[in-house]
Amino acid sequence: MDIADLIGTSYRHLNRVIHKLSKEGIIQRKKGSLYIKDIQRLKKLADGNIYE
Repeated sequence: MDIADLIGTSYRHLNRVIHKLSKEGIIQRKKGSLYIKDIQRLKKLADGNIYE
């Protein structure tokens, strides 16, 4: 919930987005953590809106 608040969205919406990205193979959920599997696709989807 803290991350959702930080980026200005709801917890439910954030979970939907994470689920979609996971299903598409862009990220992976594992033991309570998120791993980026395809950084190039994630950057393309973000259209330059990435914190580094």
